[in-house]
Order: sequence, then structure tokens, then C-alpha cells
Amino acid sequence: MVVKDIDECLKTYNNLFGSKIKLKATYSDPWNPLRGEDIFYELNYQCGIYIYSECKETDWNIPLTENMNEIWYIGKTIGSIRGRIWKNIANDSKELKKGDPKFKNHRWTNDPNVIGTPIDTVISMGDFNVYAIPIKSENEHFPPEIIETYLLCCYYKSQGRLPILNSIISQYKPKR
Repeated sequence: MVVKDIDECLKTYNNLFGSKIKLKATYSDPWNPLRGEDIFYELNYQCGIYIYSECKETDWNIPLTENMNEIWYIGKTIGSIRGRIWKNIANDSKELKKGDPKFKNHRWTNDPNVIGTPIDTVISMGDFNVYAIPIKSENEHFPPEIIETYLLCCYYKSQGRLPILNSIISQYKPKR
């Protein structure tokens, strides 16, 4: 499963319940910390899903619906999408020394599936893509956890595993 498959999964999800629950998902432009300023300010108070992905295209600035890169992480938030994205990668700037990787203390620093892999270095340096997907529903109490779980199940079904940076689906932790 690659990034562009998220679009089809969300369309399929929308058709599962007929007209009872209709989601409106919008896709942000991609953000790459090495190549652009934070574009998620308007998402401070929106709930939804976000995707971290590999960035190996020479043209990194491609829409979600065209991105053929591997998904590394699918996350959700009921609060601020922007805040949650930054919480996964941000450092305490007091700890950073000149020449340190930009995100050396990212959330996955001590993950045994990541330590010593190219993903660890890429995340530390900030060369990855992030897509934000604010989600609205006719039911204003619709929890984004349902969409995150659905997308992780779609990924698991297609790959036989979770994305490299995800460790659980809801409360279920499959063997890696």
C-alpha cells in the first residue's frame, strides 16, 4: 500500500454505510521539513488523520493522490492535527547543538524497528513527507480513531504487516 491508496480507501469507507455516515476528507499539500516551512497552521483546531511517508522522489511536492511512496505511519488526532504532527518529531531546542540532526529526539528514536535503519536517519534529518487529512462528518462527534483503524486494517490486509512506524491497531498489537 502506498500513499495514493489512502484516497481509494477513504472512498471505499464512505460507501460502506450508504448515506448514514458521510465523511468529507480533504488532503493537504505535502510538507517536507527540509524543503519548506510548516504549512499546517490552519489545522491547529481540526481533527483528522495524518500520514508520514518516504520521500524518494526528486519532485517531493506531489499530491497525496499521486504519491507512490511507502507509508511509514498513519496517525490520528481528536485535537490539533498540526500539534500532533509536531509532537511526533519535535525536539527540545535547548538540547540541540550545532550540527545535530533537526529531529534527533523524534518519537521513534528508541523504536527497535527503526534504530540503525535508514528511516531513523531520514526522520532525524527531516527528509520525509507528511500529509494532513482533516475529516469532517455530518455526525459532529465522529471519532478519527475509526478512520485510523480502518486505514491501518487496509494496510495490514495489503501488506501483511503494519507501516514501519505503527505498532498497534487500536489496542491490538500484531506480531512484527
